[in-house]
Amino acid sequence: MSGETINNLYGRTVMPHDRDLSSGGSSGGEGALIAMRGSPLGVGSDIGGSIRIPAGFNGLYGLRPSYHRIPYGGATNSMEGFEAINSVLGPLSTSVSALKIFVQAVLAGEPWRYDPNASHRPWSESQYELEEHNGGKKLCFGMMWTDGLVTPTPPIVRGMKIMKEKLEAQGHTGAPTVFLRMASDLC
Repeated sequence: MSGETINNLYGRTVMPHDRDLSSGGSSGGEGALIAMRGSPLGVGSDIGGSIRIPAGFNGLYGLRPSYHRIPYGGATNSMEGFEAINSVLGPLSTSVSALKIFVQAVLAGEPWRYDPNASHRPWSESQYELEEHNGGKKLCFGMMWTDGLVTPTPPIVRGMKIMKEKLEAQGHTGAPTVFLRMASDLC
């Protein structure tokens, strides 16, 4: 449960482009393999960032799907029986198009027919293209500056402000700053 990949037998997994840096974790081995072009695509597991961290550390794209979107049936889960925070499987790759192809291929196999926990939601190109949201030309984003218990550190807040400014400069809007309200209720 850390942002590193360390194995008691083999040691620390490092980023292939700079061996002084971490490959992230816990799917850091998958991230390092893809970053050095040892594989075009890989699948990681994620509870608290284990796809997203290696993607960021290794200059990759990663997708942490919603729970039950990609089937877990038949895969070994390190947190078997732990239902408070659910693990998901998701792809890592050097391109967004590879992530899309992976999800389309998995959903084309109708995994809900084989894994009773998999969501029965086929691929929707119109949802991917954001047709209900003007093709993504004008989106509304919610920014959660605090949850009332934890406030991000100043560098994270600075990054969030920069991101908000960049989104607004492209014509997108931000939901009013509120405490734990759905952005879709506000836009």
